[in-house]
Amino acid sequence: MIQSYTKKQLAQLYKIHPKTLRYYLNIGNLYQILKKAGYDKYQKRLSPLLIKIIFDYLGTP
Repeated sequence: MIQSYTKKQLAQLYKIHPKTLRYYLNIGNLYQILKKAGYDKYQKRLSPLLIKIIFDYLGTP
């Protein structure tokens, strides 16, 4: 089961800087997919649905 994560926690899972993660989340196709699923670039915690979409797009860390 996928759990919710903060953006900082997610960046730590991927072993990247949080600013790099924010860049990935706010560009191109991934941003459009996340936005349709209810993503707001100002939210702190990402829902399990958004985490699943990110894992499917970027690969599981």
